Amino acid sequence: MGTEPDKLYNCIMVYHANEYWLKTMDNEKTYYFSIEAINENGVSPSGLIIKSE
Repeated sequence: MGTEPDKLYNCIMVYHANEYWLKTMDNEKTYYFSIEAINENGVSPSGLIIKSE
């Protein structure tokens, strides 16, 4: 996640869950997210970049 679509520098790892509540966002900023899956075989390709306003 990040504040620019080409600057996704923050990472959150979620184990054993299908959702995550991010409570640190500022409601006056735009954020961008992309999801990757990780397992013993490596990292999946990045998903689409999603814009949240």
